Formats: sequence, C-alpha cells, structure tokens
Amino acid sequence: MTSTVRCWLVDRSFDDGRIITTTYATPTGEEIVTRQRAIAHSDAGVPVSIEVSRSALSPVTDEAEQQRYLSEVKRVRGEYDADETV
Repeated sequence: MTSTVRCWLVDRSFDDGRIITTTYATPTGEEIVTRQRAIAHSDAGVPVSIEVSRSALSPVTDEAEQQRYLSEVKRVRGEYDADETV
C-alpha cells in the first residue's frame, strides 16, 4: 500500500504554449511535486491542494526554497479549504 500526503499549491506559472505548471509542496516544504496541464483544462481553476503518493515527491534541497514553500503552504492553508480552487 502506498501512502499519500496532502500537498498545497505553492507556485504556478504559464508558458507561451498555453501550458500551466503548478508546484505543490508538503506541509513542511521539504518535498514537492510538479504538474503540467493545458490551460483549457484549467478553466475551472487550479486545486489548492492535492493528495500525492509519497513516491511521486521530489526533495527540495535548497534551504531557502524550503522556507519559501513552507511559508506559502501556511498562507494557502490559512486562506483556503483543501477542496477549493483558484
């Protein structure tokens, strides 16, 4: 059985090819997962949190990035419910 963890939106960016890249971090900011999708598929918004298999996470090795992600997770968790979109 694979364990999962709730990850929170910490970054999103758009490219010229109409792709949105979202980055979600664990509550500690120590691990992330990145997702890409066509903007047309994101018309309903981007989830503020997702459940992710622990095996899909990548470590954040830069301490400043970890702190930035931790801060953003705290902000997003304080402003939104887990099932909301932005």
